[in-house]
Amino acid sequence: MSVQSGFQTCLQGGILLEVAADDMNVLTPSSPGKHAIGTQALNGCTCVVILGETAILLAHIQPYDGAFEQDTQRDIPKESHDHHERALAAIAQAVRQQSDSFLASSTAWGIFAWCKEDGFVQSIFRQVQSHLQAMGYNMRSVFYDEKPVLEIAPPKGEVIAYFNSSSEAELWLEGGRLWPSTQARSGR
Repeated sequence: MSVQSGFQTCLQGGILLEVAADDMNVLTPSSPGKHAIGTQALNGCTCVVILGETAILLAHIQPYDGAFEQDTQRDIPKESHDHHERALAAIAQAVRQQSDSFLASSTAWGIFAWCKEDGFVQSIFRQVQSHLQAMGYNMRSVFYDEKPVLEIAPPKGEVIAYFNSSSEAELWLEGGRLWPSTQARSGR
């Protein structure tokens, strides 16, 4: 018997505000019938989460715009940088529009792929970190294992966030709680 993930449980229960690839959304108390926000199939993608006082922003950013194609004419690093710039600008705009929910005390996370062969893409890490710092947030980061691109594999990477019964924001990656951590609660 397999254990169902928190993402799937919330999705099937109709309480999940699902964020698709290359999309962003904000969960607020007024989100009709939705009590959690999440995304799945991060394989190679970046996820930005801002846990505000009364709202949670989640963005799922693909490595670059469009489908993967073996094309030596494309400047993939530049396309990736430009694609992330557009997504990060949209995140900044959403935070500005709901600034009462995303105070300086908000917790910001960058969730990045870790590939056995390449490690992680440091330029994307620095780009996300720089944007979040410009918005006034210190970025916490975590990495998930990326599946090899050439293998046909099931979707990888589920992220879910919600406000618990104590009105604290919780963030989970692939079944493991990231926030609040026991270290954060003890002040370490």
